[in-house]
Amino acid sequence: MVCEERMSIPSDEDEPYVLNLRDSCRNTCPRRTGPGRLVRLMKLTEVVQIDATYKVTWNGYPLMLVGTTDQDRAFHPFGVAVCKSEHTDDYEFIFDAFHRADLQWKPKVLLADASEAITASFRRVFGEPSVRGMCYFHVLHNIEKYLKILTKNGVCGHIKTDLAVLQMCENKAT
Repeated sequence: MVCEERMSIPSDEDEPYVLNLRDSCRNTCPRRTGPGRLVRLMKLTEVVQIDATYKVTWNGYPLMLVGTTDQDRAFHPFGVAVCKSEHTDDYEFIFDAFHRADLQWKPKVLLADASEAITASFRRVFGEPSVRGMCYFHVLHNIEKYLKILTKNGVCGHIKTDLAVLQMCENKAT
């Protein structure tokens, strides 16, 4: 299998390698981790972002991308995973692989869509996040059709502006 061939740590820190692998029977294969550039950069942040897309795989499985964003809003990926689903166990497997790469790394901020599976898996691996942010893009994407209806009826006004302000507000009650 190609994945198993990529489990050894390359000497070039920019060459990709497999951090962890699980077969279809959900058995964890032997884990190998090392000082790749992305894993090294991962340790510098307390913020983790995760999302899945189905648009880049031909087999219908979700491709999950994990990373962080810097102060200039540039996204820095830690890694990707292809899973059979988006269940809590799948996200937990991903978070656990990164946690095992550095047991001292404990991100405090989680940014993702509204998936309870993501939140639950983060809690299992890292504990309760200090901040659980919602991806603003997903919010806007999900309400866009309603905004079009309101705009046609002349009711829309400043709704997008109000949402932009609200998305910056803290809500400690979860």
